[in-house]
Amino acid sequence: MKQLITILVFILFGNFLFSQENFSKDLNEKLSAQEVKKMAVFPGCEKINENNKEKLVNCLSDKLGQLVMKKMDFFTSEMEDIGLTKALAKVQFVINKEGKITEVEPLKGGNIILNQYLKKAFQEISTETVYIKPALSEDGQVCEVVFQLPINFQITASKIDDFKWKEMTVATIKDENQEFEIRIDKKQKMKLYQISNGNNVFLGNYNSSEEIFKSEPYQTILRKNENKVLVAERWIGTSKYKIVYSQDKVGYIEVFRAIDGKEELFETLPQENIIYSKIYLQVVLRN
Repeated sequence: MKQLITILVFILFGNFLFSQENFSKDLNEKLSAQEVKKMAVFPGCEKINENNKEKLVNCLSDKLGQLVMKKMDFFTSEMEDIGLTKALAKVQFVINKEGKITEVEPLKGGNIILNQYLKKAFQEISTETVYIKPALSEDGQVCEVVFQLPINFQITASKIDDFKWKEMTVATIKDENQEFEIRIDKKQKMKLYQISNGNNVFLGNYNSSEEIFKSEPYQTILRKNENKVLVAERWIGTSKYKIVYSQDKVGYIEVFRAIDGKEELFETLPQENIIYSKIYLQVVLRN
């Protein structure tokens, strides 16, 4: 928990999803939160009116969120190791007639690593939670109720002070013969360098990146690249990370990661969020 608070990691729980159409397997014998007469009551939510299903669901979400946060230290470290700043997932689970969390199942489409950690966290919580007052059906019988919970796990603390640096690369212009980096220093002064055989040759100060893009040979190189603007790329360990400006979302960057020669889109994030990832900072920072 201390680590999570220190680096400002937030788990944001969205509303529970009640539509049984979306459940991942046949749960016809179980009820959704909308269908029960009395909602299950999570420990710590006993003071809420038992007829107020919405408040009971929100309380259950909050209490589960607190417990999950205590279990996610290792996932936080793993996110930092691979450079990920944000991960989304959705978990389905059942509160059974005995007042236990069962049938925990991460749903398709979520981050694979986060899914693994969440399943383990929910299983541990189920073992440690003494008793959840079960739900009641319309005829007053104890029943099983099923939930789906969307989860947004995000790191929002800057890592830039972990590095010694002089400049940050904001764009790279390159073809098969030439490579140039546009950088800004800590005073926001823009500089242009030519990269040749690992050497950095200073070419001058500029007022804006547009000023550089509109001059030669940079304009021609950009046209060759179909105006796709590379921020920077670098090998980190056994993976190659490539950061480019998104052509679909203004103000966003896309991070591609290549392992064993196979490149795939790793993450899309606002440009300013690059400071939350130690990996991405290693790609763009220069001494």
